[in-house]
This record gives sequence, structure tokens and C-alpha cells, in this order.
Amino acid sequence: MSSNDAYRSLVIVNPMSAAGAAGRRWDSIAKLLRSSLGDFEHVITRVPGEATTLSRAALREGFEMVVSVGGDGTLNEVVGGFFDGSAPIAPEAVLGVVALGTGCDFARTVDLLDLESACARLGGRNTRIIDVGLARFTDHDGAPTTRIFINVVSFGVGGLVARLVSPRLKAVSGQLAFTLATLRALAVYRDQTVNLEFDGMPPRSLAITNCAFGNGRYFGAGMQVTPGAVLDDGELDVTIWSGSMTANSTSRSGPVSD
Repeated sequence: MSSNDAYRSLVIVNPMSAAGAAGRRWDSIAKLLRSSLGDFEHVITRVPGEATTLSRAALREGFEMVVSVGGDGTLNEVVGGFFDGSAPIAPEAVLGVVALGTGCDFARTVDLLDLESACARLGGRNTRIIDVGLARFTDHDGAPTTRIFINVVSFGVGGLVARLVSPRLKAVSGQLAFTLATLRALAVYRDQTVNLEFDGMPPRSLAITNCAFGNGRYFGAGMQVTPGAVLDDGELDVTIWSGSMTANSTSRSGPVSD
């Protein structure tokens, strides 16, 4: 790839991803990236949420591609920087993904789990346009919040599971950490009654254990929550569990903006 073909790229690295493996392996990752991207700039995140600020600033400074090196949390932060609210900052900008985390659930959907292959695929200008989701909710402090997502968003017992995941066990096995946290959460969680409305249909009142909206197919370190989800079909797949996950139903939601 010639320098004329290369994107002006910023690589955002979370050194704490995969129990610190991203930081320890950065030199070898950088070598792989350099072979595919040519020259690039990189920044290291230090605190949660910083990747969003760095990504947004890079796009406003004219970078053409921002690459996330880390897990799903890092990727979500980087994606958030591509938008100001729901408005894209640089519509022609490209997102690059090098998955190195405990879950890597988005990477499972796009088959980017192999580090060398993921770095190599960043070369050239072959890109894919995918859908994104926009979630509006009230945060723990009672403030209205907007969040962009490209993989899966859920509410219900999933929030409790996330809080119960053991960081120490997660560093050893993300799948085991999420499985045990799920069992602990289900032991104490009680279904909540919510009103759900899809595609302009009349609202339905349901007692749910969890409700997941999937653009990608996996969450929780490899749990295939929305197996039929396709990243570029203009729809989100919805999976609803009720009765403490003794039953579930899946449906398609309506169009989603790119």
C-alpha cells in the first residue's frame, strides 16, 4: 500500500484491555499495524471515557480513520466519538477494529478475532457500511443520556450481571466470569414490568427478565443473544426473556439509521 492510498489514522489503545495484555503486546501490535497502515499516530487511554474524547477530537482534526485497540468497552467509547449526539462528526471517516479484550463480542460477529488478520484488513480502502443504534435513557444520576452502539444494548438483569462480574475472574476467563455473574444475578433478580413498542405497533406491557437489541449477535463474552442479527440490514433484532429466563421470544425491529 502506498502512502497515497493510506488513511490518515489515529490508533487509540486501552493498555488495560485483556487484563493488561493490550499494553504488554503493544509493540508487536504496532509493528503489525505499521505494515498495513504505514505511518500512523497513536494515543494511550488512562481513564474510562477518554477514548470517546480522543476519537471525537481526532475526527475534528481531520483524521480519516480511528482504530480501536482494546475490548468491547473501548470500541464502544471510540464509536461514541464518531457522533455528536446523533449527528455524525465526519460521515466519511472509517472505524478500524483490533479486538483485544475479555469478551470481543463485536469481533465475533465480523470475524476479527485473529489479531494478525484484523491488522492486515486495515490496509487499503475496502470498507463496509454498517448500521448503528441510538439509545436514550436516564443514567444512575437521573440525567437524560444518549449513547451510540454498534453491537448490543440491553436492559433488565443484564445490568445486574455487568455489576456482578468479577474483575479478577474476568482477567482469567471472560466467559466464565460472565456465566457465574449471570447465575448470581438470576438468583436474586425479579422480573420487571415494562411497556414495549416496536415499529409503531401498539405498546405491550410485559414482565421481562431481560430485553436485548442486537445489531451484532453476541454479548457477555460469547453468548449468542441475537443469532439472526445482520450488521447492515437496517434492523435491530430483539430478544426478550421472561420468567427468569425460562422462556424467550425474538422479533425484528424497524429501520435503523446508518
